[in-house]
Amino acid sequence: MERYFDWQVKVGATRHLGGLKATEDLVKSCNISKDKRVLEVGCGVGLTLCYVNKDKLKAMKEYARVVKQGGYVGFNGGTWIKLPPENVRKYLFKLSSMVLETYDKWVKLLVNSGLKVIVTRVYRIKYSDELTR
Repeated sequence: MERYFDWQVKVGATRHLGGLKATEDLVKSCNISKDKRVLEVGCGVGLTLCYVNKDKLKAMKEYARVVKQGGYVGFNGGTWIKLPPENVRKYLFKLSSMVLETYDKWVKLLVNSGLKVIVTRVYRIKYSDELTR
């Protein structure tokens, strides 16, 4: 896990991917308001993502298990829009211990988790822009 934190500090990746727009859309999609109770899992620098990378489907099934009927599960995570060459993926893992999934793989994980209604949004970002905002 230390590699992940070291990498974040080195590249300045301590912000929420997609910025405020992604957060606002997530809040709206999950019908979050001042009168709602919210359980926020894995907020912060993404350590939870590193941990669940070991078994993403197990984590998604657990989210589906604990959410109350009529409740929502929302998350924001890094996704490959187009899978880069294996050497790039290996390099990213070496730097940060992260294993990002493709959009299709995330959808498959969500469908197989037992969640009932799945809504996805993709925010195309240039990672270099995320580091300078």
